[in-house]
Amino acid sequence: MSRELIERFVHELLDDIKANRITLPTLPEVAHKVRAIVDNPNSSANDIYDTLKLDAALSARLLKLANSPLFRMKKSIEDLNTAITRLGNRNIKNLVTNLVLEQMFQSECYSPQVQNKLKTQWKYNLRIAAISYFLAKQYTSLNADEAMMAGLIHDIGTLPIIEYAESIPEFSSNPAALEMLVNKLHTNIGRLILKKWHFPESLITVAGEHEDLFRDPSINLDYTDIVIIANLLGHIGTDHPSTKLDWNTIPAFNRISISPEDCISAIKNAQDELMQIQQIFSR
Repeated sequence: MSRELIERFVHELLDDIKANRITLPTLPEVAHKVRAIVDNPNSSANDIYDTLKLDAALSARLLKLANSPLFRMKKSIEDLNTAITRLGNRNIKNLVTNLVLEQMFQSECYSPQVQNKLKTQWKYNLRIAAISYFLAKQYTSLNADEAMMAGLIHDIGTLPIIEYAESIPEFSSNPAALEMLVNKLHTNIGRLILKKWHFPESLITVAGEHEDLFRDPSINLDYTDIVIIANLLGHIGTDHPSTKLDWNTIPAFNRISISPEDCISAIKNAQDELMQIQQIFSR
């Protein structure tokens, strides 16, 4: 497929989104409510409980996560109320969002072909989330749970693109063309989705700028830098174009104050921990 044809589809898809002919993914209501409750200074843990208790499956998954090695609780958590109290509002907010994102990427409402693509994407997102969590926790003062969230949502823009492309033979039967379409569009669409979901600007920036390896070198370290580095580390061992670059020239490494070589070594030594985090969010 020619680049001209791909460019045409890019403009057509963006025009369809702007004209509301294509609806962007909607954050499931339970996650939207929990995020709104946590962001409301007048709300309480009881308000979160009242919302989550209506979703038995989500509550069960949340309890499983609360008792996972990620949080290392001294005593087992047996009920939803205790989980909310011990984990705290911010953790609950992120965990609920993580779980509904998992459901969105592993939905069975799509064709088998699309399901496979989305499951592959989710697996990659988990890898980047785990690396982001590790980097933030070990080497920065940034919130590690928020860094994990940044890793999970950085490629959220791929979700509607893959769904859209299924109905277009030029893309559904041409993986290389689909990859080019995703590369062209996913940051713009990801930014639009997170704005629609009322996510904080720091995470909207992650979705919109994580492919900009040489973004403004004068800014302070942020979650986008963490995801940029995590993405690079996630491509080690592949033939991805980024592996051919001199990583010492990438500003994110200067801002985190760790050399690429030390990052690579740290990630290799942390494989068990990274796998553990990924398994926590895998069904």
